[in-house]
Amino acid sequence: MSNTLKVTIDEECFINGMDLGGRKTITVSTGINQFTRQVKTTDGTELSTLVVFDSASPAAYTGAAQYDSEKVRYIRITNLSRDVDAMLHFHGGQGNGSHQNAYFSLPANTSMMIFGNVDTSSPGSDKTGVTKSFAVLSTGDGDKATTLRSLDQINAVTASDIQIETIVATV
Repeated sequence: MSNTLKVTIDEECFINGMDLGGRKTITVSTGINQFTRQVKTTDGTELSTLVVFDSASPAAYTGAAQYDSEKVRYIRITNLSRDVDAMLHFHGGQGNGSHQNAYFSLPANTSMMIFGNVDTSSPGSDKTGVTKSFAVLSTGDGDKATTLRSLDQINAVTASDIQIETIVATV
């Protein structure tokens, strides 16, 4: 029996009395055989490594889970703090001689979900660009992108000590 990961997102959004919310179910992948959950406390002064991919040297990142980027299908990162925001740092591999990085704000008590290899038969799925890699726009010359395959790690930095939960689903 093959495990299928389906993510349902319920959104409540009321603006000027108008209900703009909705529900979306995304079929991420079949064949999921491992879920890992890690809750890490950031130290508020330096980058805390959350996830390391196979392109990085494992010895350098103690305490962070390492994954084969070809097998990752879903990542959810949740800021468990009620009042402290986090900055996520997607550290990419070499591109044109320099690292390619992307930065995302993760407000208190929110999550970021990253999908890979989405089942394109799911209604509403993007029918293109849903291969095994995640497209992450990079810094630099603006016409390049780094993908999960070349992504070395995902880090978090915060203004004070908070907990961040990471869930990763792999095949």
